[in-house]
Amino acid sequence: MERPASLNDRGMTLVELLISMLIMMVVALALVQSSIVAMNANVTNEMRNEAVSVAEQQMNTVRNTSFANLSTLPTTTTVSRNIRSLMNVQFTSTLAQSVVNANATQVTVTVSWTYRGAPKSYSMSTVMRNQ
Repeated sequence: MERPASLNDRGMTLVELLISMLIMMVVALALVQSSIVAMNANVTNEMRNEAVSVAEQQMNTVRNTSFANLSTLPTTTTVSRNIRSLMNVQFTSTLAQSVVNANATQVTVTVSWTYRGAPKSYSMSTVMRNQ
């Protein structure tokens, strides 16, 4: 009868167990870190989508205003939006106008907010003509 290749039938040693636990811990930490990065990217994208929504609302207000009344629009507005029912974010919308010629004005809406201490912004612009 042949003997098995390993004569050690006692199981794993403590060193082998500790090394396997260390490897599993490193893998688990990498998975947790990648999950955190993915969640931050998702929240950043959701905030940018809200900023686009705020800018579109402001731009629709501009487009529904007659050319003669463009100067009466408020230059700064603040909107508070709830992101994922967890955080309340303040979006500040700034309206800037620059005269292209006597019959046209360029209107730029810039929406800014802060996420994790870093300022973020989104801009859109259009040209309004006097009809």
